[in-house]
Amino acid sequence: PEQLPLLTAPLGRSASCPILVSNPTAAEAHFNCHSSDPMRFVVNPNSATVPPQGSAEVMLEYRPGSLGAEETATVTVSSETAGSVEYVCHGQGEMPTGSESTSINSALSTTTTSNSLSWVNPFDRPATVRVQLSSWEPPGTFSLQLPGTQQIAQPQQIQLQRQHGM
Repeated sequence: PEQLPLLTAPLGRSASCPILVSNPTAAEAHFNCHSSDPMRFVVNPNSATVPPQGSAEVMLEYRPGSLGAEETATVTVSSETAGSVEYVCHGQGEMPTGSESTSINSALSTTTTSNSLSWVNPFDRPATVRVQLSSWEPPGTFSLQLPGTQQIAQPQQIQLQRQHGM
C-alpha cells in the first residue's frame, strides 16, 4: 500500500489531500473509491471515469474523531479493468482553534430576533460542551435557548450526543 502524508485538523474541522487516480490502460476505465473508515476519511468524488493513459484527481478529506491520537484507515481505489491501489491514511485531531462568533442584528422596534448555531460532536461518545453568551448590553437583553432547557443568560454546560450522518 502507498502511504499518504499525515493529515492534521482541529476538532470540528477537516483537512484534505489530493489522490491522483491513473489509468495505465488503452481504454477508458471507471474507478470506485472505498474507505475503511468513512466517518473519518472520505473520498470525493467516490468514483471517477479516467480516459485511456490519463489521470483524474479525487480528494481525501479527514475529519478528526479524537484529540491527539493518530487515526488510520485504508482507502482503496479500484477498477475492474485497470486494477487497484491501496492507500494508508493517517490523521490526527488537534485542539480546536477559537470558534467563530455570530452576530445577530435586529431593527430597533422588533420584539425578538433569533439565530441558530450548530455544532457537530466529532466523538463516538457524548461530549460536554461549554456554551457562553457574552454581551456588553444590560443583563436580560440577550438569552440562550438550548435544546431541552429554559432560556438562560449565564454560561451553561450541556452534554451532546453524537448525531449520525455527520
